[in-house]
Amino acid sequence: MQGWELIGERPALKKFIFIVAPHTSQIDFIHGKIFCSLLGMKPKVMIKKESFWFPLGLLLKSLGGLPVERSSYQSLARNLVKTFDESDELILVITPEGTRKKVSRWKRGFHYIGRAANIPIVLTYIDYKTRRMGIGPTIELSDNFQEDIKKIKAFYRGMEGRHPELFSAED
Repeated sequence: MQGWELIGERPALKKFIFIVAPHTSQIDFIHGKIFCSLLGMKPKVMIKKESFWFPLGLLLKSLGGLPVERSSYQSLARNLVKTFDESDELILVITPEGTRKKVSRWKRGFHYIGRAANIPIVLTYIDYKTRRMGIGPTIELSDNFQEDIKKIKAFYRGMEGRHPELFSAED
């Protein structure tokens, strides 16, 4: 892992959402894949369905790519809840920022999906400042997004992405 410290263990859960932050670089995906592989996990990551053309689609699926239709975020969330309901085991990776660019507000989709599917959120991180990558606490979501997001952002406060100027866990 080229000088990175790996922290944490695979959660003893069959279904959960991994939220990963900070997410400021495409290289985060490679680090995350290596980390998950070392822990024996094969998480799924949402990728726009347009990327699944032959032969790239075969590679993306082998790497855990889950093709999704992004035209309607409400139907995307409903479909993911259905996927969780139909799966015996599923780890879904979501970046709460929703992009690698700097945002003023984190997305709510992970919270909606977690609540609707009745599954927990596991906080994971890639902190370039300390060169640590790990698994943090498991969060049982409440029906109060604002309170839950405060707790989640508090965990990530002070961490830095590969491009620190693109990440903020401040309220």
